[in-house]
Amino acid sequence: MKSVKYQEVQRFREISMYLFIGILLSGLLLKAVQLYTISEASNQFSDIVLAMFLLGSVLVYFLTIRMETTINKKGISYQYFPIHYKKQRISWDEIEKVQLTEIPLSSQLSGWNVQFFRTKSICVGAADKGLTLDLKNGKQLFIGLNNLEKAEAILNRLGKISE
Repeated sequence: MKSVKYQEVQRFREISMYLFIGILLSGLLLKAVQLYTISEASNQFSDIVLAMFLLGSVLVYFLTIRMETTINKKGISYQYFPIHYKKQRISWDEIEKVQLTEIPLSSQLSGWNVQFFRTKSICVGAADKGLTLDLKNGKQLFIGLNNLEKAEAILNRLGKISE
């Protein structure tokens, strides 16, 4: 029998952000070349190189962000890399209620994020909808999904969806 499974990987692909960082890096590179040709401007040159390194680091960070979600008969696992270095697993025994929901307004306004409160955690990739999990320990978790219809079909097959 084929295992019932939903798996999704979301990545940060905001072209305007990459374009903005690329323009900044290009401008800094041009300034660095200009300062390199002037031997007296060594202090400014090192500042420009440091700024390029920092912007490059931010670019690498954005390129490595990913949200992985798996739903199967054992439960739900998710990983918001680089914040979670290993998958976070929640068994069906720990979940009181599963609901399909639109993304909370706080996440819509701030884009890609992870928010941690005392009782509520939000893990959102590039999705605008997802699952709200009410856990038996009183905590609530929202996991963003791109293909909510497919996840809903899997949850229905597993008999885990709450109305």
